[in-house]
Amino acid sequence: MTSRAKVERARVVLSDPVEAAAVRRGDKTIHQAAEAAKAKRVFKSSSAKPRRRSKATGMTDEDALAEGHRLFALVSALAASDPNERRRSANKSVVALIRKALR
Repeated sequence: MTSRAKVERARVVLSDPVEAAAVRRGDKTIHQAAEAAKAKRVFKSSSAKPRRRSKATGMTDEDALAEGHRLFALVSALAASDPNERRRSANKSVVALIRKALR
């Protein structure tokens, strides 16, 4: 990882007081906190069109995408911190599969 990427991660963490406090306490690494902070961000639509809600979920596309990122960050954190080796391995495989699918 380049220094620029490390600085950007630190800035993302410092911009979120909750995540910054978790890093200072030692509850999360900078990487985990940066992923969680990014997942919390609201993805804003660049178009001037009114946002339509899905009939099935009642969420806009942007809200659904933000929720997906939040859940992905939670699964990633779970995969990294699970004490059970088999579950941790399975969770890491799922995370890798989702990342590959999203590319």
